[in-house]
Amino acid sequence: MNKFLLYFLLLILSTSSSLFNGDKKEWQDITVFGVNRLAPHAYFIPYETERKAWDNNTEESEFFQSLNGVWKFHIAKNPESRPKDFYKLDFDVKKWADIKVPGNWERQGFDTAIYVNASYPFWDIVKKRPQPPIIPEGYNPVGSYRRTFTIPSNWNGRDIIIHFGAVKSAFYIWVNGEKVGYSEGSKTPAEFNITKYVKPGNNTLALEVYRWSTGSYLECQDFWRISGIERDVYLLARPKVKIRDFFVVAGLDENYKNGKFTLDIELENLTGKKNEKYTVSAQVFSMDKKEKLIDAIASIKSLDKTGKLNFKAEVENPKKWSAEQPNLYKLLIVLKDKKGKVVEAISQNIGFRTAEIKNKQFLVNGKPVLVKGVNRHEHNPDLGHYIPRELMIKDLLLMKESNINTVRTCHYPDDPEFYVLCDKYGMYVIDEANIESHGMGYGKESLAKDEKWGPMHLDRTIRMVERDKNHACIVTWSLGNEAGNGVNFKNNYKWIKQRDKTRPVQYERAGLDDNTDIYCPMYPGISWMVSYAQKNPDRPLIMCEYAHAMGNSCGALNDYWIAIEKYPALQGGCIWDWVDQGFREVDDKGRMYFTYGGDYGHNMPSSNSFCINGLVNPNRVPNPQLYEVKKVYQNVSIKAEDIPVGKFILQNKYFFTNLNEFDILWKIKDAEKVVAHGVISSPDVDPQTEKNISLNIPKLKAPKAGQEYVLKFSVVRKKRKGLVKAGYEQAWEEFILPFKAEKYVQIKNN
Repeated sequence: MNKFLLYFLLLILSTSSSLFNGDKKEWQDITVFGVNRLAPHAYFIPYETERKAWDNNTEESEFFQSLNGVWKFHIAKNPESRPKDFYKLDFDVKKWADIKVPGNWERQGFDTAIYVNASYPFWDIVKKRPQPPIIPEGYNPVGSYRRTFTIPSNWNGRDIIIHFGAVKSAFYIWVNGEKVGYSEGSKTPAEFNITKYVKPGNNTLALEVYRWSTGSYLECQDFWRISGIERDVYLLARPKVKIRDFFVVAGLDENYKNGKFTLDIELENLTGKKNEKYTVSAQVFSMDKKEKLIDAIASIKSLDKTGKLNFKAEVENPKKWSAEQPNLYKLLIVLKDKKGKVVEAISQNIGFRTAEIKNKQFLVNGKPVLVKGVNRHEHNPDLGHYIPRELMIKDLLLMKESNINTVRTCHYPDDPEFYVLCDKYGMYVIDEANIESHGMGYGKESLAKDEKWGPMHLDRTIRMVERDKNHACIVTWSLGNEAGNGVNFKNNYKWIKQRDKTRPVQYERAGLDDNTDIYCPMYPGISWMVSYAQKNPDRPLIMCEYAHAMGNSCGALNDYWIAIEKYPALQGGCIWDWVDQGFREVDDKGRMYFTYGGDYGHNMPSSNSFCINGLVNPNRVPNPQLYEVKKVYQNVSIKAEDIPVGKFILQNKYFFTNLNEFDILWKIKDAEKVVAHGVISSPDVDPQTEKNISLNIPKLKAPKAGQEYVLKFSVVRKKRKGLVKAGYEQAWEEFILPFKAEKYVQIKNN
């Protein structure tokens, strides 16, 4: 039997089994990482009307219920001391503590936050080498969660689905005292059909969360090792006949002009002739609803051999999506019964764009874009790994203001809302699987080479791709980080290339092996990088990490970009990293401060302050490095041609943006005041071109002794664009004008 097929069969058995393993503990078994968990699918919320689907506001849905909020909570030091019967209905939890969900328990007064970089904390504690799949006994905290919820009367006859956005690292679930299932893989959703376990009225939900499990061997990332329910929990009441999944591709033709639209829709519970008259419609609108690009309908009789409905269409010259110009359209999918009544409706923002490797370069919409990126951990100084929407928006605002156009989701898929915002505001995303086994090294002990761990690797890859596949912002899939290379990653690469033919796949530890489409090394020296580019390589080099932003750093950034802009094979990279991973605390005098590794617990392992290496503070106040990044990453350059007569060259480094979106303000200052100023309004400069500009510089008096004249250009936005307000300075150039014999000597760039 083909090894790849064998892995896939093992994965299906591992995730769909309805049986528990008796005395064998699932959290200690590498072959079990899901029990009764539903198959992964695209992230969406279904609604009962088309209007509600369009608005996509969960508060309006009659069939959505958030379970975020206050739960009852108990922490145990290890599995042996956990309250084993807490899920039973007669177990009294009134005296248990309260805990907020989502949120890590270590940030709410329970257990100890641990920061280590490249090792497994559970082995660091006992000071032994890793022995997978063993989790050392003695210290492996278990959090027990309880709450009640109410099933409304109008949910009768529907399937009740419970959704956990992210739980770290593994958990069991009970409803009304009955065991429902089990899940590992802490950064992608776990869903369960709990219809047969619930009853009308009040119900009891119990979760038993293990800090460490066999899944933790693939979660050895450089960030805080903390635990609990990290993302949203909610219920959905869905009709028996429903939309299970869909995959939309909004691409472009070979000339990158017209749109090529394909949509596959998978339905569920369509047995019997009574459902043959169900229909599904697919419509694509402009975001203001004034234009309808696609209007298609299909009956259930049109299902293909795989049980899916297929839609195809061509769209004449749609507005294209890119990080610079994030033009979106709204896809509306509506399932109706034989009477024409809406069964359920869903919406998805889509963008017409391509992302490909062609002519040895990485292209977006046919252009060899430059990746001006950062790595972004999900870090909240107060709540841990739970990131509210307003904090995501704050991150994206600062990135857009700083000319950052790419985020690598180091080293796991982010909250689904982050991709929605990247679609909307324009950000290229390298979506990375939740796989890192750094603590095992890259040699023969690497789990990448151990086929027994293959199904677990593949499960995490599949869950990422299936959840996120419909987002325009995702231009590259990443197989993971710092986990060695071997058969497991080669199989993951093959699976993605079969499932999604519209995006490149990258993996740093693959080097120049055949399971990466992009050469994406970490921290290459500039001369080494140039040497690679000069050899006419067969694939682009985009650094997955570079310019480590710890302390007084990022100083060589300009040198990197001189090389990147010179050689076509060099297309940028992602700075390590975005945010200082400090936690906010307050001392006994009310003064706020940030902590780092080693500030919690006693004799706990720690990599100390190595987590403080971001471009912004934990509270998103910029560090000095961010201003250097903004300057080097800026997309407008102004060079002096002939300063005495005011001649300059205006260069547009954008790929999809005309500089008429900006005004260029200029002013000349001495040490005391502005002596001259003006504006170049809406300069008409196409992407990747340049234009001569002239200033009417008045005759200047000789400056006072020890003073100079300084000419500054400020490139400001004419109108608000997305998150960036009108008048914001997106780029600048500055020149010193030495005074000599009533003319200006050769100017020098500051």
